[in-house]
Amino acid sequence: MKFPEAHPVVLGTVTTRAGLRCLARKKLPADAVEVRVDALLAEKMTVEEIEAALRKKKHPVLLTLRIPAEGGQRAWKVAERRELFLRLLPLVEAIDVELATAAVMWQVLTKARLMGMPIVFSAHAIQ
Repeated sequence: MKFPEAHPVVLGTVTTRAGLRCLARKKLPADAVEVRVDALLAEKMTVEEIEAALRKKKHPVLLTLRIPAEGGQRAWKVAERRELFLRLLPLVEAIDVELATAAVMWQVLTKARLMGMPIVFSAHAIQ
């Protein structure tokens, strides 16, 4: 499975348990799905549950572990966030890393590039 190359891409966002279950549906009203791990963990989901859903997915996934300064719902330690990105990377088609954290996520970015994976560098103006 590949992340869509045609543009624009309609992207759905998953932040709940019910949303995560939608990954296994045959059809969705989106070209790809952003999985917000920070929001799912805030909803008391486990990493194992997220992994299981990613293994059953039928749609390309953009993986996001957003930081609080840019609207994220989890106060990550850098090492925790990096390790979780690396753990989930083989299960997704693309990643979203905040531009502000690119330097500390260089291992994740390097592995994603080696895998030929699209990388979105995002910046969010929350206020």
